[in-house]
Amino acid sequence: MTQEDDTEASPEKAAETRLAVENGAIRLLARREHSRTELRNKLLLRSHPSSIIEEVLDQLAEQGLQSDERFAESYTRARSQRGYGGNKIRAELMSRDVDRDTISVAIESLDDCWVEYAAAMLAKKYPDYSKNNASSLEHAKMQRYLWSRGYNSDQVKLAIRRLHEN
Repeated sequence: MTQEDDTEASPEKAAETRLAVENGAIRLLARREHSRTELRNKLLLRSHPSSIIEEVLDQLAEQGLQSDERFAESYTRARSQRGYGGNKIRAELMSRDVDRDTISVAIESLDDCWVEYAAAMLAKKYPDYSKNNASSLEHAKMQRYLWSRGYNSDQVKLAIRRLHEN
């Protein structure tokens, strides 16, 4: 008999399992925001029945306890503060099965900050940078560095210009 069959056979067992899934999900959400997919995967690892997991996830979303929008905003804010650009964050959120529109809203909410974050990363990476001795090789290194962190070309240009101005 599978775990799915076991929960169908006993209403008490089903209620017990549902409570365990709810408690597990709430404990995970108490630590940090999770996308629906992350939460589902973590609960599946604990060998809970997928049908009960989906019911609980629907309930948590209805109650506002789990929100992919809130997760995307929180994740974007945290990763951007660690120096990652919108392109990298977008890819990471997509790998967590967050909806494209939700991702776009979260990333666009920081549109005014991306150049500032990129410039801060350059200042940290190149503290001894001197615009008087700048070579095209250094300039290319800076570009590659920011691109690898997920910044777009316009943000990279503006961040490097800011570094030149300081």
